[in-house]
Amino acid sequence: MKKSIIYFLCIAAVMSFLSACNSKQTADQSLKDNNQRKDIIVEIAHHQPYMTEMMQEMMKNVLPFVRGMRGNMRGFCGGM
Repeated sequence: MKKSIIYFLCIAAVMSFLSACNSKQTADQSLKDNNQRKDIIVEIAHHQPYMTEMMQEMMKNVLPFVRGMRGNMRGFCGGM
């Protein structure tokens, strides 16, 4: 009887440990945590391939915005 209780508790502990390890965190959840976000930013800033990839992604997202602004500023800056 005592062995079966210990066996059951061990199985329950292992199953709860495995389920806790399998929970996946989304990128948004990681970035909401200030410490994790800072660690990610520092790692990207100090790793050249990561920094290059980040800059390329930022440029893809910024270029349409900049092109749209240029059209709106034609009269503002003397026909830019």
